[in-house]
Amino acid sequence: MHNPHNFSMSGDLKDLLGKLACHPAPHHLTRLRQLIEYNTERAENEPQAFLDMQFLNAIYDRFMPRDEKREHLYLKRFEIPQIVLFDLLINQFPLVSMSHGIVNDAIKHVIAEAPHAVLIDIGIGRGIQAAKLIQSISDATRLKTLTVIGVEPFQEALTHAGEMVAKAAEQAPFKVIFIPVNCLVEKLMPEQLLSALPDEFDKLVVNASLIAHHIPSTAERIAFFDMVRQMQPDALLLTEPDSNHMESDWRQRVENAYTHYGNIFSIIDQLAIGDFRRNGLKAFFAREIQDVVSHSDDQRFERHERTSRWLEYLAKTGFRIGRQFSIGETWKAKEISCRQESPGLLAMRHKGINMISIVHAFV
Repeated sequence: MHNPHNFSMSGDLKDLLGKLACHPAPHHLTRLRQLIEYNTERAENEPQAFLDMQFLNAIYDRFMPRDEKREHLYLKRFEIPQIVLFDLLINQFPLVSMSHGIVNDAIKHVIAEAPHAVLIDIGIGRGIQAAKLIQSISDATRLKTLTVIGVEPFQEALTHAGEMVAKAAEQAPFKVIFIPVNCLVEKLMPEQLLSALPDEFDKLVVNASLIAHHIPSTAERIAFFDMVRQMQPDALLLTEPDSNHMESDWRQRVENAYTHYGNIFSIIDQLAIGDFRRNGLKAFFAREIQDVVSHSDDQRFERHERTSRWLEYLAKTGFRIGRQFSIGETWKAKEISCRQESPGLLAMRHKGINMISIVHAFV
């Protein structure tokens, strides 16, 4: 339906999208269903059809009442066990594995000479990145105590994070204290973090990896960064996709998402993980496509923004950018190229398109 190397929509699909956005008529929806059937039949063996299938289904759901029997049936045959999915995301999918490694190296550099350090991990998830950080700190460190304050809205994930951190701490040459904070990021109050801090510490680092885009509004995002600034951290590491899914124009938002997820699928297609796992990983991102394309504005969760907007938020709340990243051979992959756009700003690119930015900010 389009040139597979630039992931822009074909003229026919873009034209149909425009008609649906302006005035969806029954024959437009009929054409949409025909395209869904055509691509679903070919999705298992044709990467382009798999991508178009995701978007066409999400577009259809935008205009038709959700049939619970139909919901996600087209994805069922591609689903993989959750434990396999998490392993693929963290260890095989380079945008995640590389960003985690690069950010952890930056954190280690900040706390290297500190006897007592604090890591506030906002959106700690299942604790995999924090655990890998602890495991990577060598016996030569001056660190005596690391306090990990994990902020996470899902209690099950937070409990697992505590277990992961505790397991990593068993082999660490320093003491690790884990303090869970069960809270939505946009509801997080300064008092919750201040009360979790130890009485004395030498360095404070805040990590916000792939979480800030879940904060619903611009005002709440500015308030979040202002709260983090009030903590006076020695470093803030912010990792975010570089795509505008806050766009109010639905048609443009869909086109932005098509480019972004088309490149994500292209990265997945280059992984040596087999078709079953490859399609299972794509099915995971199909949930995000559904959110961006089919959900109404008041129900959306995946609200990515361009990197320039994140930099505006940071500048507005008193942060400065300017610390270089160190990228070792360990954190390189053939599918991704890393480029220092400026001191403290790292772009992770695929085929010339920036997919994720990592920002190293300080007060």
